[in-house]
Amino acid sequence: MIALIGPWIISFSILILIMAMLSNPWHPFFVFLYTLFIMSFIIVPIYLIYSVFFSKNSLSSKECEINIKIDEISKKQNHKR
Repeated sequence: MIALIGPWIISFSILILIMAMLSNPWHPFFVFLYTLFIMSFIIVPIYLIYSVFFSKNSLSSKECEINIKIDEISKKQNHKR
């Protein structure tokens, strides 16, 4: 029964929310919703893409540093033999 009524309740709630936004778009609650929308769909993905590809503390750069140190240690040990 809930599966049949749920979509109607959600659609009606969204319709009421849109009507309320049209009557007073700068209400603090709606400004909060706009901010949440902008953060979740614009700023967060840009930040995630930046942090993966351009961060100096990314995992790949740490792996490179570790590999370089391992190579240096192995070269020192090979020269001692």
